[in-house]
Amino acid sequence: MNSGRNEPKSVTARIAEFISGVAIADVPIKVRETAKLHLIDGLATMIAGSDDGASRAIRNYIRALDGKGEATVIGTATKFAAQQAALANGVQDHVLDYDDTQLATLSSRPFGQQTHPTTPVLASALALAEKTRCTGAHFLTAYIAGVEVACRLGDGVSPATIWMAFIRRVHSARSALRRPVPISYAWIRNIAPGRSALPAPWHPVFAPTAAR
Repeated sequence: MNSGRNEPKSVTARIAEFISGVAIADVPIKVRETAKLHLIDGLATMIAGSDDGASRAIRNYIRALDGKGEATVIGTATKFAAQQAALANGVQDHVLDYDDTQLATLSSRPFGQQTHPTTPVLASALALAEKTRCTGAHFLTAYIAGVEVACRLGDGVSPATIWMAFIRRVHSARSALRRPVPISYAWIRNIAPGRSALPAPWHPVFAPTAAR
C-alpha cells in the first residue's frame, strides 16, 4: 500500500539514474583524454595476461559452455557469449596485477589505494560494445561512467573491509605456498601507490560525509 510519502531512492536506483543520464558532452575533455590512456593501459594488460595459466584455464572453461560468438577475448581470435568473454578478459586484465589502481581520496583508506576500476568496467564494456556494435563515443561514455561508479563505491567501502580482504588474500597466498611466509605489516603499510584512476570525482554522485 502506498503511504503517500516520497520514499528516498535506494543507492542502486541513484546509480542507475546517474549511469542512464551520462552523455559524452557532460564529461570534461581532460577526463576523456585520461580515460583513453587508461583504456590503452587496460588493453595492454589484457594482452600481457592472456598467456597466463589462469587465463588459459578460464578460456578452456568457457569454451566448454554453449554460448554464441558475440565478443572477442583479447589476445585471441576466439569469440564467446558476451558475458563469458567479459569474464575471460577480466581475468586476463588482473591476473598479473598490473592493472590501474584507484588512489584513495580519504586518509582513512589503508595503503592509499582502494580498487582496480578499469578491469571489471573495461571487460564488460568491451564485450557489450562488440555485441551491440555501438559507437566509439558510446563505448567511451560507458567506460567513464563505469569507472566513476566503481571509484565512488570504493570511497564508500569501510576501511575495515579493505583490511580484511587484503589480509585474507595474503593468508590465502601463504596457504597456497604451503610454507610459512613472514608478513611485514610495516612493509604492507608502505606499498608504493599504483597508477591513479581518473582524476578526482567529476560527478560526485555520493559525496563522502566523513572519513570512516
